This record gives sequence, structure tokens and C-alpha cells, in this order.
Amino acid sequence: MKDKLYPAFLITGTILLTLISLRQFLFRYCMQTERKPAEQMVLSVPHPLSTTFPKTSVAPPPPLNISLPPSSVPTPTNYHQGSFRVSNLTEHPVRVALLSRSAPNITEPVHWDFAPAEGSGEGLILSLPREDLILKSGDILVVFAPDGSRYYWGPYIVGETPLPAWNSQDQEWELVIKPTP
Repeated sequence: MKDKLYPAFLITGTILLTLISLRQFLFRYCMQTERKPAEQMVLSVPHPLSTTFPKTSVAPPPPLNISLPPSSVPTPTNYHQGSFRVSNLTEHPVRVALLSRSAPNITEPVHWDFAPAEGSGEGLILSLPREDLILKSGDILVVFAPDGSRYYWGPYIVGETPLPAWNSQDQEWELVIKPTP
């Protein structure tokens, strides 16, 4: 009978010793916190902030009497207006969006969608639904791939950025959308 109880006591003792050691180990690293009443948690400001400013006397500046000669707004040297030709040389569908700052009849941005490599030969001339599109200096163009590939070209400001380029022979703006490296 002694031989049968010995392994049971040995296993039970080992389990108890392990549990006690584990309890001591875990509670050694346990942090105790005390709750403070809400009255003690109010922050106190050692010195109230001063909201008064020193009074200084500053004389108002004399009025400026600048006379400008009457003149019209200077026309930029790169001011051109003409049709708009687009070529998509990429393997992605792209959307060309235009925000016209010069045409009063275009009040909202307009856009055109191109299939991959659409217009890659000579390009396509863009137009509006009810009229021809005349692109002028200052108009803003943005090109992006709406397929989720996160490709983006632009923004281009007509007449201020290198693209679109002015073709003086055909009197049109040309934008060639090339693949990004």
C-alpha cells in the first residue's frame, strides 16, 4: 500500500509546489494601485495666468500714396488657346480631369476616360458634350488610373508646366500620357 501511495503523493506535491511557485512569481510583478477620491484629483494651478498686456503707444503708419499707371493685366508670353489632344501610351485605363479656370461656361470639373493605349497613334481631340473644348492657359489637368493601380500624372497647369505642350503648327495643346518607371 505504501508503494501505491508514494507516486500519488509525489505527483500531488509536485503540482502543489508548481502552483505555489507560479503564484509567487506572478504576484511578485503585480502592481497595486490606490484609488484617490475625486477631490484629490483636481489639478491646482500654482500661479494664475495674467491676461493684462503692457500699454504701449504706437503711432499708426502714415498712409501710402502710391499711384499706379492705368494698365491692363499683362498677357503672359505663353498664353495660347486651342483644342486639346490626348494620347494614352500606358497599359492602364486613365481618366483625364479638367478644371477650367478660363471658361465661364464650364462651372464644374469635366473628365474623359481612355482605355489602355487608346489614342496612342496620333491622339484624340477632346470635346465637351455640347461644344468644342478650347483649352487656355491657366486650366488645370489631372490624369490618374481609376483601376486601383495608384498611378497618377500631374497636376498640369496649362501654359505653366511643361505638359501639356503647345503645338504651334496645329494650334492645339498635346498631352501624351507615358508609363511611369
